[in-house]
Amino acid sequence: ADQQKTIAGVVADPIGVNTASVGGPANARAAAVAALVPVALWLGALATALVVAPFSRAALGTPASARRIAGQAAFVGVVVGIVQAILVWVGVAVLGVAPDRMAVAFALTVVMSVCFALVHQALCGLFGRAGLVVSVVALGVQVVAAGIAGPVPAGSIAAGPLALLPLSLGLQGTQALLGGSLHAVLQAAIGLLLWAGVAALGAVAAVARARSRSASEGPASRSAAQHSG
Repeated sequence: ADQQKTIAGVVADPIGVNTASVGGPANARAAAVAALVPVALWLGALATALVVAPFSRAALGTPASARRIAGQAAFVGVVVGIVQAILVWVGVAVLGVAPDRMAVAFALTVVMSVCFALVHQALCGLFGRAGLVVSVVALGVQVVAAGIAGPVPAGSIAAGPLALLPLSLGLQGTQALLGGSLHAVLQAAIGLLLWAGVAALGAVAAVARARSRSASEGPASRSAAQHSG
């Protein structure tokens, strides 16, 4: 009799699942917002890279360190990125983020935007204008890896290493923000900060390489001028 009561109780009160703890946007609109936020910020960083140089060529001949030169150029891109992040954050707030997560949404959006700005600075610093092409290709790869363009098979490369790319991490963060745990948001933010650090080192390396080339080309050009004279 007790066993029958237990079975009846289970049938009457089935197991519930807390979808907020599982993760993922709760509806189609939230899913669309989660996908659009990182893509919009990536495109914003790409547009900024079109008009902001990764470093000042004139500064290469000054005593300033490579880190300082790269930092001065990064400051401009980061400030523009923060402005873009604020605009995107306002849009996210209007479209429906839980009030208790507004501050977290702001922090994640800013971290994402700063990371993308530094990544584009490094790409353009290391590869020149070809870095913009790399950015567009990387956007396509990350869109596929993140599953925005369609479902990603569990065993595919896109579900593995490519999921650690910056835009993929941004999407994971916004998905968790709009329907998951704050722990997952923190994980994504940490990943983005690591990418920002790597990109900053890449920008410094680009400045050091450009300075080295400039120094080696200087004597050669003066020697050629003397011979021609």
